[in-house]
Amino acid sequence: MRTVLVALVLLAGCSTMTLRIPRDDLQADMAKRFPVEADKHVVTLTASDPQLELLGSVNRLAVRLRLQAASAGGTSQLSGTSRVEGRIEYVAAEHAFYLRDPKVTELQLDSSDRIAGQRLIERASRSALETLLRRHPVYRLDGKRSEKEAKAIRHLRSVRVEDQDLVLEVGI
Repeated sequence: MRTVLVALVLLAGCSTMTLRIPRDDLQADMAKRFPVEADKHVVTLTASDPQLELLGSVNRLAVRLRLQAASAGGTSQLSGTSRVEGRIEYVAAEHAFYLRDPKVTELQLDSSDRIAGQRLIERASRSALETLLRRHPVYRLDGKRSEKEAKAIRHLRSVRVEDQDLVLEVGI
């Protein structure tokens, strides 16, 4: 009898539930933290209007952003768009998901004419974008939002991108 009871307790500890966070929820949570500014000494970059792309087939995500780049001293101003792709990682201490190993896959900065130092501004902008997205979470779990998120905070086992959802496996 005692053996059966121990087995049942162990099995209960091994069960999981799946929590799906839709792209629109991720998008809304991330948008609350924008616009953000990054200063790379040669350029000040303002990123706004994040648009998430979930790449479930490769378990990655991408973020498209509008950009405003100003050279040091504000003598040159460029605007444009970017796309940064990376893998998702959960940081338990912050209850947050971050973009890891971010790589700028697209960067388009427009100006009416080619300005002096534009290449330098573009390189600094790439670096600023990657740093910015490593430091700003894509999504934060909030135990007040739902009981499932409260459980995920305490017992998250794995995370993956599937279709247009972030899928969390949570121990119960």
